[in-house]
Amino acid sequence: MKTSKNIINISLMIHNTLSFLAEQVNQYLDRDLSSASDIVEIGSLKQSDESPSFDKLGMTLVAIDRETTIPTGYDLKEVNANQVIKQKRPLCLNLKVLVSSNFESSYEDALKYLSEVITFFHTNNVFTHENSPTLDKNIQKLIIEINPNDTDDMYHFWSMAGISYLPSIIYRVRMVAFESLALEALPAMKGMQSV
Repeated sequence: MKTSKNIINISLMIHNTLSFLAEQVNQYLDRDLSSASDIVEIGSLKQSDESPSFDKLGMTLVAIDRETTIPTGYDLKEVNANQVIKQKRPLCLNLKVLVSSNFESSYEDALKYLSEVITFFHTNNVFTHENSPTLDKNIQKLIIEINPNDTDDMYHFWSMAGISYLPSIIYRVRMVAFESLALEALPAMKGMQSV
């Protein structure tokens, strides 16, 4: 028996992840710096006229790849002596997220706010439903870390973007999604293992 009910919508999960992170940073900045409005905006880096598309802090998705340390495939779970369930393993993605700071009136403010973001993600680098009730219900966990190849990625990214460098950092967001609820019932066979 196959069902497509509750299959995870990846694009919505990615959007919700970025929105969640922006919301968390905005709440932190509001508490820490008493900022009156949201400082972090999500979106592309530049507008059609080649100018930056945000006024303060921008959060831009620059790449997506599969988490290679976690195996893919299916797990087989025994229901009873005559039947097993074939279930897809959880989806694990890495999102590369650029946080850039564009305070045209003050380079000092650009550095200050970027430093606040770095401080926030240094002290809050794991988000789960236990510590973050507003986390998307389809996401089990988010792990935030500075992208290890930041210098190379930065050089290539800003060269390709075609706009002047802004103070910025690239984070790798490890996104662990809940297991797919799409199941397939199979007859049990001796010696059956995960594939």
